[in-house]
Amino acid sequence: MEILHYYYKYDTRFDYLINGPIANIGDFRTSRGVVVAPGCINRKTGFTYSVIDGYDDNIPQLANMPDWLFSIISRDRRRN
Repeated sequence: MEILHYYYKYDTRFDYLINGPIANIGDFRTSRGVVVAPGCINRKTGFTYSVIDGYDDNIPQLANMPDWLFSIISRDRRRN
């Protein structure tokens, strides 16, 4: 089973969101959230995480989060 992690540039809109699951999409992490980085090994499966795409001359290239995705996340993860 392949599990993908998507990383986006930080956006101040994220300040109003909390970490946690997103309906039928996956999980969202922002400030104070822990994410898995390339080279980490999953203790249960032995799988080593790696980068599929997103580097240019060994420098990570992060995109802005698309507005449509932010809209979905903000419905589920907005701080009160």
